[in-house]
Amino acid sequence: MRHLPTKPPSIAGTPIRGITTNISTSYSSLDSITPLPPPSSHSNKSRPGDLSYDADGVKHDGLENPPHILRRPSRAESHPHVEEEVGCLSRVHSSLPYAIAHFLGHRRTPPARVHPILDLFWAFVGIVCSISLIAVLTQHIPMFVENGAPVIVASFGAAAVLEFQAIQSPFAQPRNIICSQIIASILGVSMSKLFGMLPNHHSVRFIGGALSCAVATVLMGITGTVHPPAGATALIAVVDENCIKLGWYFVPLVLLSCILMFTVALLINNIQKQYPVYWWSPKKQAEAILPKNRDSNFFNASAIEFGEMSQVPKASHR
Repeated sequence: MRHLPTKPPSIAGTPIRGITTNISTSYSSLDSITPLPPPSSHSNKSRPGDLSYDADGVKHDGLENPPHILRRPSRAESHPHVEEEVGCLSRVHSSLPYAIAHFLGHRRTPPARVHPILDLFWAFVGIVCSISLIAVLTQHIPMFVENGAPVIVASFGAAAVLEFQAIQSPFAQPRNIICSQIIASILGVSMSKLFGMLPNHHSVRFIGGALSCAVATVLMGITGTVHPPAGATALIAVVDENCIKLGWYFVPLVLLSCILMFTVALLINNIQKQYPVYWWSPKKQAEAILPKNRDSNFFNASAIEFGEMSQVPKASHR
């Protein structure tokens, strides 16, 4: 029989896995040690749906990964254009020939990365083609020529940079482009008409321009259609003499320019790249990637949009 030491080493205050009773320095108290069930009962091999708790007290559901930990999606899952797999947009793409759906941003597989030099080349081609097309058409439409419309509204220079160079930005997506310009043009003309009723409107025109740009920014923020060039559109409608003379013709001029530039962007950007990232909202994309689990993590919508997952743990678990 093996003899135990007369003075065992002190282990008071030291946490030991599998021990459920307090440990004192007295050797006789070792007889009261009761081991916990083997850790295999807490392993991840339990059936899916069975709830269990690990050593840290975290709830598991029998799956390989705990539900509160988000894995980083694969390349196909993290691809920005996930919305096309959901809802009516998928039905529209499936009803069109792939050659046409390709130029609407639909892809069967994620596109290959484009070299930065080639990316700049396509941006150069797109900007030249779109601005030239807008200038030519607006100068051959009698409605605009008779009212002295400008060759092109200056804010579309900034819009061209977004639509051909920063195509991954949420500011360059269709909803933001079109809705914001409509809001800004209508608001700008309304503000111009309002301040034009004042007897000294030439001296206070800058106040109307400032108010028009500020209110347009607020409305874009409320509607989720922020597009920086639209702020310039609202300002130009009030302070530019040619745009003031146009009156309500300024709204169709802006809308036509917006549609022409976006059409060229669809053609040029989809030759080797992919545009748009989404058509209306990135919300469907987040629902498609993230599990619908009440215990799942919070996520960053802007990170989802660019294929990044936010892994901010929740403060507590049930």
